[in-house]
Amino acid sequence: MGRFLSTDDVAYYTEQGYHFPIRALEPERAERYRQLAENAHQSGQGNSVTGDMRISFKLHLAYTWLDEMVHDPHVLDIVEDIIGPDILVWSSALFMKNSGDGSFAAWHQDTNYSTLKGGDQVSIWIALSPSKIESGCLRVIPGSHKVGRLLHEETDDMKNILARQERLVKDLDDSHAVDVELDPGEMSLHHLAMVHGSGRNDADYTRIGYAVRYIAPHVEPVGRHETVMLARGEDRYGYFDLEPRPKADLDADAVEAFKRAVEIRKSNFYDKEAEPAPASLD
Repeated sequence: MGRFLSTDDVAYYTEQGYHFPIRALEPERAERYRQLAENAHQSGQGNSVTGDMRISFKLHLAYTWLDEMVHDPHVLDIVEDIIGPDILVWSSALFMKNSGDGSFAAWHQDTNYSTLKGGDQVSIWIALSPSKIESGCLRVIPGSHKVGRLLHEETDDMKNILARQERLVKDLDDSHAVDVELDPGEMSLHHLAMVHGSGRNDADYTRIGYAVRYIAPHVEPVGRHETVMLARGEDRYGYFDLEPRPKADLDADAVEAFKRAVEIRKSNFYDKEAEPAPASLD
């Protein structure tokens, strides 16, 4: 028995590669974060620094309210049940899918973006607005985290919200895919190697969710320099440079840390000469 998840919950996650729904935040708090996300995006706050909030990553380095979610004690208790008491934040992304814009996420694996060796990795996805089939909720293919890293290809489909408009080269049987429907404040877990995607938002509201990728400190970056944030416990391995928490939204130190971390991540992600290594499931 863990801090929050039962033995059966952890066993299911290990076998199937995902688990949901889990109450992460009270609905009122989720609504506050939803409004902050909407306001920041609509006002253009920080665009000159962070770019489009809908496609930027590591925004928790620049905004205190996203940093709050990353470090929420209850969320970290759940993550600890999966990867242990020492927890690093490898990345994060705020997903905002507008009503009726036709955007979607093709089937992909987060390990396509990573060069991480070690299986203690987990993605969480916190719903800030209802995430339902009609609004294009997350979809997963159970057990697909066990197949290893699959080949992806870049496309020119600008409706695909992924960073390179990438997709799997070979079609998978998605007849048994699971729709991860969540109410505001609920979250899901999935392994970084899980094949997942999402459909179009045909609801009358913007679908907003916050994804955070956590790893244990013994998970090693393969052949590349990376930065992470220490969320809980300690880092006794020193594989990564540690990032600071923001003291205020978009203050000078936060902006500097954000720009440095994003520059490093982008230089790795867009380096086509260096093929990402498969994520070990050991």
